[in-house]
Amino acid sequence: MRATCEQCAAVQPPSWTAGDLCTACGHSVRREARCFWCTTWTPAAAFCRTCGADVIDERLYGAARMLKDAGTDRFTVPERLFSLGDDRIENLTRIFQQHAVVAARHVDELHAVELHLHDRQWSGALDDGLAAELPWSPDVLERYTSRTAGPIGDGIPTLDVIRRVHDTTPFDGTRRVASLALMQLGDDSVLDEVRSALHGGQPAERAEAALVLSSWRVRTMHDAGELRGDVDALLTELERSPFRAAASVPVAALRGDPDLLPPADVLSGDQDALFDAALQRGDADRLVTAVDDHRDDPVAAIAAARALIWIDVIAPLERVLRDGDDVVRAEVLAAMDRSKRPCDEVHGALVDIAAQPATGPSLRRVAARIACRSMTHESAVRIARSLDGGGWDDAAIMQSLLQCELVGPDTVVDLADIMLERGTFSMQQYGLGTVADDGRMPATFAPARFDDADDATRRELLGLIERQLARVDGMSLDAELHRFVLRVVFGPQSSETRSAAMWALRRWYHSCGDIRSEGPFELRIDRIETVFGTLDAFVGGLSALLLDSEARHEIGIAEYLANLLGTADDQLIAALQRDRIGHRLVQALAVAVQQDDRTTTVQAMRGLLSRLDARERAELA
Repeated sequence: MRATCEQCAAVQPPSWTAGDLCTACGHSVRREARCFWCTTWTPAAAFCRTCGADVIDERLYGAARMLKDAGTDRFTVPERLFSLGDDRIENLTRIFQQHAVVAARHVDELHAVELHLHDRQWSGALDDGLAAELPWSPDVLERYTSRTAGPIGDGIPTLDVIRRVHDTTPFDGTRRVASLALMQLGDDSVLDEVRSALHGGQPAERAEAALVLSSWRVRTMHDAGELRGDVDALLTELERSPFRAAASVPVAALRGDPDLLPPADVLSGDQDALFDAALQRGDADRLVTAVDDHRDDPVAAIAAARALIWIDVIAPLERVLRDGDDVVRAEVLAAMDRSKRPCDEVHGALVDIAAQPATGPSLRRVAARIACRSMTHESAVRIARSLDGGGWDDAAIMQSLLQCELVGPDTVVDLADIMLERGTFSMQQYGLGTVADDGRMPATFAPARFDDADDATRRELLGLIERQLARVDGMSLDAELHRFVLRVVFGPQSSETRSAAMWALRRWYHSCGDIRSEGPFELRIDRIETVFGTLDAFVGGLSALLLDSEARHEIGIAEYLANLLGTADDQLIAALQRDRIGHRLVQALAVAVQQDDRTTTVQAMRGLLSRLDARERAELA
């Protein structure tokens, strides 16, 4: 038995008693009974208004269905019931109840699922459909008995319960409704099922799918691009939805027009719709509360944090940045990153995240990038010292620090020194080129640290100097960096370092318009003294280079020497002969000539030898 309204046909709650008016519209209510023959609900009178069968006492319903299943016609069933003894009635009822209990369990599962949805008539439709099937054949009973979700508990079911219903139910309709509820609760695995319901389901399924796919939860956890192809269908279904108040809120969101939102009193009682409206209106108080409750509802916290960032209310996000789980913090940081706005109010929390090695690398990377919008010297150095240089994420964080416009020369120097200490200084580090190009890296940095560096690091420092040379106006020897690199070429270096210095110069010369890449340095006393200070210092360096067979055979150095040795003027030759400081040079040239097989270089070395004191060469012979 049940009670329904005579005016609006609303089914009354189980607590309804005779004399109560309709809970939906206030009109009169009547009792109804399920017809044992056609299973439709009919007024509790003499006979069914649908098929004409007698309306029997509710306690005889199960036995009547068993008689119908046995082949008794509709008008004979009441007579047979009266002719059967109580024990036969009880036995038939017991058999029927075995079926009815299983059917009721499936109906209860669907009812539990629909508690998460707006439309809650699905379980009633399933109840009516199963009532018409009972009793089942033995094999159907066994199949339906084995495919139940187990205990579902009281009250609103959890996500796990709904997942069990979805995975175990034998009814396609229940599975489709369960997928709607799962999506409503944030289970992305059923997204394709829900989209299929939106585009090809029954009208009630399309209406509910539209509400689910346009809900603030789905909009929060899915990029707008993922559902871009569904917007037209969503708007079509929402604008004709039977749940007009609830549908008007996502319509406003999809159209990007908060003015379309209904007044708060229209949404009274619908907490999801009220929260969605708060997100669109930027209701800071309600949003801050949702962020503070991030442990209870992480998705709501993420949605609220995004809305607060949009309205530039940043300070309340410090708590979730410090205490939230990694998923929530990642989403909040991603929203801050997209906003491109300064986040000064939470700078300390951002630095704490970026400088905490135990934090996930992606979180540190994004936090550092956002912190750079309000970066200080102390924060930059703290973050840099927390890096171990062991991976791409650390390199990305250092890149953010170096490319931060708020970082000045003093900070750049400290950051570079940290990389030198850790052995991670490399021109492959994005950002080092930036500070070299924009002048924030002092020209004195590399030369001051060159002698204390190992060979590999010296070559990286030369790479930095090469970028800095691009800022020098022309190839003048007045530029200290230019002179420094020349001293490296002719200094006490490894062959690889000499070669790196040589190529740095030659590429720079070429970029300055020197097609031959030979540069302005020539073997003249004034230029030698400008670069090396004394003739003796240069002769020692040139001799060492000539005796470095590996470096001398390197194409860049060989070509450079072939040109340079031919530039010696008479004044230099005389000085070398007069003071006999060229003795080492003559020795070096004599050895190098015997070792070299590059024609142009050998000719240049022999040419210089021929101009030196013949007596000196005779003594050597």
